Amino acid sequence: MRYDKNDPELEILQRFSGGFEGKRVLEVGCGNGRITQKLAPFVGYLDAIDPNKDKITKAVELDLGEAIQFHATDLEGFEGATPYDIVLLSWSL
Repeated sequence: MRYDKNDPELEILQRFSGGFEGKRVLEVGCGNGRITQKLAPFVGYLDAIDPNKDKITKAVELDLGEAIQFHATDLEGFEGATPYDIVLLSWSL
């Protein structure tokens, strides 16, 4: 995916979160990694979770680097290794 400076979704997420630069992020309901892929260039670390194993399999294929970890689990079953600066539930409710 190429980075698009005019992406309104990313711009809005950046604005409401205060920015993702170097932060530890938990993305709940990441699906196939569409938004995760947009955040990857900015975050310091990101755990992306979704209960749908097929979607997580697709997301892993994006190969976004070691700072991005995908987990096939729901929020109740997930135990993050560390506190997060931002928890994102975009399109999850």
